[in-house]
Amino acid sequence: MPNLTLPSNSLFKTHSEPGSKYLVETDPRFANYREWLSSDFLLQQMALDPNVTQKRLGDGFYEQRLVREQIGQLTGTGYMSGYADDESMYRALLTNGATCCSTVPSIGTFVCI
Repeated sequence: MPNLTLPSNSLFKTHSEPGSKYLVETDPRFANYREWLSSDFLLQQMALDPNVTQKRLGDGFYEQRLVREQIGQLTGTGYMSGYADDESMYRALLTNGATCCSTVPSIGTFVCI
């Protein structure tokens, strides 16, 4: 995502401190105080501990938003066929990624985590 700009509105807060888990975190007041499906799900599917991975770009709400925006740019619609909401679409993406990595552990120079 070459044109990605970090958000500068009150919905998100950026954390550049070395100990923070995410660079971009959603203000919980605007995300219904819920825990959103995130790449933690993928890491857990791959038997990796999300707490010891490198800092990630954003929390689950931010990750899902970026994926939805990218799909919208590529397809002209907010959701891929067969999905009616961000979370089910994102869950399928993460599940398929974990399945791919367990089936094909390395592809050329790319090695699944």
